[in-house]
Amino acid sequence: MRTTWQRSEALFTLFIIVVVALALYTSRGWSQRAGLFPWIVLTPTLLLALWQLVDDVRGKTSPPTVVIGDEGEATELDTDLTSRDTARRGGILVAWIIGFFAIIWALGWGVGGGLASAAYLRLAWRESWRVSIIYGVVTFLFIEILFRELLNIPFDEGALLEALGITIRLRP
Repeated sequence: MRTTWQRSEALFTLFIIVVVALALYTSRGWSQRAGLFPWIVLTPTLLLALWQLVDDVRGKTSPPTVVIGDEGEATELDTDLTSRDTARRGGILVAWIIGFFAIIWALGWGVGGGLASAAYLRLAWRESWRVSIIYGVVTFLFIEILFRELLNIPFDEGALLEALGITIRLRP
């Protein structure tokens, strides 16, 4: 007999499989350059998610009992969390995901990714401004140099920047 945790784990994995499969299906008609990134990233993701689903259905996964801290130390998982605390944490996580999506949609991958990363580090993890800004700039440079310059992947500029006629690139 499956526990609620095992059923929800399997349902979540199934949801991930459906989303990744739809993303791959959507990218079928794209040009080779535009479709390269989703196929490189999503194909192994789909295979790993299918593997995880098989493990979930067979009951090979078990609820975590230990949490690994920032320094690598293992501590017992706090099982006394109330459902209200758990729901609040889940809501915060969903809000961050939606926030990342909105910022990247509005400002594009380079600027939006860098800004969202810096905001996440500063607001969620309370990193210093210096560290947050450095990571945001490194994220921007990583996306621009690796994906745009080296792999020639044509990312959108972002809906807001496009509407304002602003282009932010390393090279014109």
